[in-house]
Amino acid sequence: MRKTFLTLLVLACCCQYISGQPSSSNSKQQQRDAASEPSPVPTASAQDKIDNEAEAAREAYRKERDAIDDKFRADQARQNEIIATASARMVWITAVNVFIAAVYGVFAYLTLRAVKKQADHTSDQVGVTKNQLAAMNQERRVLHTHAGAMFQTARYTKQMLNAMQEQLAAMEREAGAAEEALVVSNRASVGVHSIDWNKEAGTIFIRIENIGLVPAEQINLIIEVLAIFNLQDITPQSGDKPRGFLRFPVSNQSYGNTKLFRGNFQIIKPFGIKDALRPSEIKLIEADRGVLVVRGHVTYQDGFDRQSPQKTEFLFGYYPNGNVWGPASPELMGSRFDKMGPADNERGNNETEQQNPN
Repeated sequence: MRKTFLTLLVLACCCQYISGQPSSSNSKQQQRDAASEPSPVPTASAQDKIDNEAEAAREAYRKERDAIDDKFRADQARQNEIIATASARMVWITAVNVFIAAVYGVFAYLTLRAVKKQADHTSDQVGVTKNQLAAMNQERRVLHTHAGAMFQTARYTKQMLNAMQEQLAAMEREAGAAEEALVVSNRASVGVHSIDWNKEAGTIFIRIENIGLVPAEQINLIIEVLAIFNLQDITPQSGDKPRGFLRFPVSNQSYGNTKLFRGNFQIIKPFGIKDALRPSEIKLIEADRGVLVVRGHVTYQDGFDRQSPQKTEFLFGYYPNGNVWGPASPELMGSRFDKMGPADNERGNNETEQQNPN
């Protein structure tokens, strides 16, 4: 801005100096006029005429010169006016530029001040951020330490949990074994106590007892009688058809909520065989030439609610020599009887006769 002002000042001085100096053409013209002026010394009469003509010529020249000088001065004045006007405009333009430069300078100062303030604020923020980073780094180290401790704790807890689970599994196994032992040792156990055949009355008595420690209930007793004969030993009488295999269901009874306790109290189930077997067939059995079998099963429950109902199968054969009943395998002998098909008393009149069993 200072350089611009000095430039404008020098330009104004130069314009003023130029306008105050006479033109070089005017000074030369004045020298020629002085040289052409007549001498003041008087001459002859002929000379007067020449002088008059010369004076007239000089006068005309002076008028022409004055006209030229006036025109030159007018041109010079116009040029000076143009220069002055241009100078004045330059001054205003310069002043406007100076003002704009001053405004720019003010804005630049304010901008620099704001930038400096922002830089200071940024520097403060950088310092705060550094402090925060340092605090975060410290917190990270603390958290890392805590994480390590928590990891160790979690691993120890996992080991403890695994040990507790193993101990719990062992306790569950022990509890299961103890419960099973308790169930086995205390559950009701219902089966056949004895079988008696009263031949005079023609009735067989089956006694069912409970030898367990808890009472049995919901007892259901199913019994059937089977008889097998050798057809070659059978002599038909009065037109009776010989029978080699007989099957008679004699009981399918439920005792409901009646409880069967351990002890001398027994369930006695009698059933007669006179109506099922012919006298000749009974004689063959008594002579050990036929087989008499009582088989069936008894189902029951006890106080162990989570246990399924129990089932006891039985199969007893009659031995006439000792008048006793002996047990046999319900699975093995029962399957053999089941394979023999329908018994003779279960067949219709149009069916073929029962073959002699092996």
